[in-house]
Amino acid sequence: MRDSAAVQLNLAVFLVILVFCLIFWRFVLVLVSLLFKMIAAIFFIGLFR
Repeated sequence: MRDSAAVQLNLAVFLVILVFCLIFWRFVLVLVSLLFKMIAAIFFIGLFR
């Protein structure tokens, strides 16, 4: 009983960490893409001015 509870707890912790990592990576990717868009926009504005 105790071992199965420990395994379930470990599995729950693992799933939470996995979901957190996925959300975090999506957030990071969105930030990076926004940063690249801003840099590209600034570059093009400087180019055409």
